Amino acid sequence: MPTLRELLPALQSRDVSQPAITCYDRTGGATHGERIELSGRVLLTWASKAGNALQDEWSLEPGSTVGLALPAHWRAGYWALATWWAGATLVTGAGALEADLLVTDDPTLAAEAPGEAALVTLAGLARSHPGPVPAGVMDEARELATYGDRFDALDSPGPGAVAWRRSDGTRLYDDPLRADDRRTCLVVGEEADRHTADLEDALDRMVRGWSGDGSLVLVRTGTPGPGDSRDSDDSGDSGDSGDSGDSGDSGDSGDSGGAGDGLAAIDGIDGIVEAERAELVRGPA
Repeated sequence: MPTLRELLPALQSRDVSQPAITCYDRTGGATHGERIELSGRVLLTWASKAGNALQDEWSLEPGSTVGLALPAHWRAGYWALATWWAGATLVTGAGALEADLLVTDDPTLAAEAPGEAALVTLAGLARSHPGPVPAGVMDEARELATYGDRFDALDSPGPGAVAWRRSDGTRLYDDPLRADDRRTCLVVGEEADRHTADLEDALDRMVRGWSGDGSLVLVRTGTPGPGDSRDSDDSGDSGDSGDSGDSGDSGDSGDSGGAGDGLAAIDGIDGIVEAERAELVRGPA
């Protein structure tokens, strides 16, 4: 069975032109109607940029911790992937706030982080955060695109290294994964804590699909969070691009459209599942 240590080689060896994650926004906020689809190639490009930031900007390495205080979202996917690529430990749940680096869409959490912090804007076309960015915090929308599209980790985690510290326990780099070859659809955001259960469920599904030949359709519903604002510079309309920011050749993002165009205009979970030819799944993987 594959492991988190083998996740990157598995993803790189598959057909990277095919979708890796598709994200629908049905939160009712300013990004409602957005549909973002990332191919495997584009996902790896974003993970490379984040990996270079982890390694070059913050000198993170095996043993360092990266906390995710984000909703279930495609941006959480590439930050998780980058963390494992760099050999560091991903932290979700309450412990995320104490990590060496906190990645969050909440300016207040970013300002109060005891270590370093990156402030994420969730909107697909955002070029900068729409509000004030706390001193010393990275504006991800403005800065991440400047990092390289190729990443080479300087070190790898040793035997017994912790890959993921979750709200329900830990996972090691060498723990077996259940690979999934299906295109699955997960609906999140109605009731669960946006920084724990939904995020961990979504990451579980991403990892299963990426370690096999599958992909995830993620439908975000419910109340929008602090990172859902689109009042940012040059953020475009509520349509999407799988390539947000100037990310080099990462524009091969598959099909993505605006709130009134094609698949992005579909309303209702059943319609999305049918149009995406996905299998609806519920709860933890």
